[in-house]
Amino acid sequence: MQRFFVTFAVLVSTPTMAWADSTTQISRIERHREMAEKRIREHQAMTQAHIEGRSPICPAADVLGTNPTFFSPAFGESPIKPSADGADHVSLNELRMYWKRIGDFGIKKYQIYPANDGWAQVLYWAGTTSDGKLVEAQEADIFRTDKEFRIVRVENYHDWQQWKSLAAFVNGKDPKTFDGSAYGAAIEAQAKSATEVCRPR
Repeated sequence: MQRFFVTFAVLVSTPTMAWADSTTQISRIERHREMAEKRIREHQAMTQAHIEGRSPICPAADVLGTNPTFFSPAFGESPIKPSADGADHVSLNELRMYWKRIGDFGIKKYQIYPANDGWAQVLYWAGTTSDGKLVEAQEADIFRTDKEFRIVRVENYHDWQQWKSLAAFVNGKDPKTFDGSAYGAAIEAQAKSATEVCRPR
């Protein structure tokens, strides 16, 4: 995780300093900071709603540019599919998977590194199991945007062994055999078994 954090500091923080004299560039940087904050706050709101016994509201789906792609060392590269109704259902279903055994699981802390062409973020996840055990996980992401602030690429970096063990735990599976396909299937299962419909923002 540390090596990814260092890479982000080089890719994002340094260019931000170099662009400080341009009003246009600064406005893009601030817009990207706002976009990142909005995404994270909406994600945190889902966890808070669940804790309080309310029906979570789905985050707004990202506004996508031309041929948007997703990349992760654990899962490779794939196209990003647009949302049919403007809501990010996948994020809620993924959280539902963790809430089965970690009722307050969510983003507890975060850091944002905005730049001219996007932003990087480091997310610190945590929650408490039903038997009182604190569990934690981290991830780092890079978002690239076009001139209209539409997202064209997302890169996700994380310790797959850490997340795999956590996902296997909440699904009652063996971490040794729990792979990426099983992870995706577990999220799909949440979509099919959800008792309430996700309300788009």
